[in-house]
Amino acid sequence: MNEIVLISGGTGMVGQKLTQLLVEQGYKVRLLSRKKQNHEHAEVFQWDVESGKMDEKALEGVHHVVHLAGAGIADRPWTAKRRQEIIDSRVKSAQILLKAIENLEEKPLSFISASAVGFYGDSKEQTFLETDAASDCFLGKTCQLWESASKKIKKMGVRRVVLRIGIVLSGEGGALPKMAGPVKFGAGAYFGNGQQWYSWIHVDDLVRMFAFAIQQSKLEGIYNAVAEEPVNNKDLTRAIAKQLGRPFIGIPTPAFVLRLAMGEMSNIVLYSTKVSAEKILSTGFKFEHSTIESALNAVYPSK
Repeated sequence: MNEIVLISGGTGMVGQKLTQLLVEQGYKVRLLSRKKQNHEHAEVFQWDVESGKMDEKALEGVHHVVHLAGAGIADRPWTAKRRQEIIDSRVKSAQILLKAIENLEEKPLSFISASAVGFYGDSKEQTFLETDAASDCFLGKTCQLWESASKKIKKMGVRRVVLRIGIVLSGEGGALPKMAGPVKFGAGAYFGNGQQWYSWIHVDDLVRMFAFAIQQSKLEGIYNAVAEEPVNNKDLTRAIAKQLGRPFIGIPTPAFVLRLAMGEMSNIVLYSTKVSAEKILSTGFKFEHSTIESALNAVYPSK
């Protein structure tokens, strides 16, 4: 196989795993990065999202583009400046890619973009489907802008897939190490009343889903990238404690304390977002980790 995949945001946790998987499957991988650097498995090209510039050689002969770029939503407080950075890092980067693709004589076969289940917002009862409307909260608006930025790629004759990603479970980054840290010291706390639904996916299943989206030429449109069995916050904390062999004390952190400490960013842990995996399952995709127990055992293998 000599197909070339260009990944934006390829130096992040998901991008590194995806690069490794694609190389193993015989693809040639190129990465877009702000810094000039060497990479063991990929050719690195520079771009600067703020100035709108990129090395357009990165797209020459490319068959598939995977757009993962985006500033972390939980890295810093949501000041007005940070909010704009979160949006611009996703939207402007997509616009740069689309502009460059528009100038190509030979277009890629597919454009696979990340999005997030934050699109749907908060509901204690509803199970969200891909056809549901975006929430008017900050994350909902951000995801809507992120997805809209790549819509016109279809008019160029390029197949477009959007994966709305849930909480990514990995021991190498993301939310799980932050949640597991206190549990290891016997202070596992759940958030608010602990009943809010979390839709999650193991990082290995997520990168397999991106590869699946590249390979399945009939796949098009929006898909929820979440495992079949969402879990509430309290049960997730309990499952982490069990996997780590630690007691589950079950100390609640009141919602008002989180809101005082984190402001609107507390929505990340307090919002309840139960999301359906039925559409991606209907395509024939199979999860290796369908249950939270399976996923946590993969992250923290039992001794």
